[in-house]
Amino acid sequence: SSDLFEKKKIFIPMTAKDTFAACDLIGKKYADNANIWFISVEGSSNELLLTIAAIINSTIFSVLARVQANPQSGGYMKLNRQFLWPVPFPWRKLSNKSTITKISQIADKIKKEQKKYITSSPSNREMIGGGLNVLWTKLDSEVLKLYDLTSDQKKIISNRTREENRISILRDD
Repeated sequence: SSDLFEKKKIFIPMTAKDTFAACDLIGKKYADNANIWFISVEGSSNELLLTIAAIINSTIFSVLARVQANPQSGGYMKLNRQFLWPVPFPWRKLSNKSTITKISQIADKIKKEQKKYITSSPSNREMIGGGLNVLWTKLDSEVLKLYDLTSDQKKIISNRTREENRISILRDD
């Protein structure tokens, strides 16, 4: 129904090398491309949507998703619904308001710094990129805590990385 398109949502590309998510916190964006899908969480706050998107953007979620994904050429993966739904997601931890606040604040800072990065001169991008790396590391650390992994499991995850650098993909187009 058209109601669904007028709700706040999280967009997720269906084909990528890693998981990526972006929020429409107003509910005015439309997914008219066959290679993007979205989720909408009924009655969710902006903080919760930012937190869900941040978890999808995290390294641990991306590593877990690549195990479930359908491999494509060039290192790309099909990450549509049927491949992402089985990926473990720390829903129970999101009942803690302070967890949502902490992660959504990091995500919001990342969003603001990404906008600065995109609009900055090449000479300023190195400094802003360094700050973004710190924020992404902080986000990954906070999301990792939500998964209650053993030290052996954490070691396995830490040995895997994202296929794409979350800063080098930023463009101003």
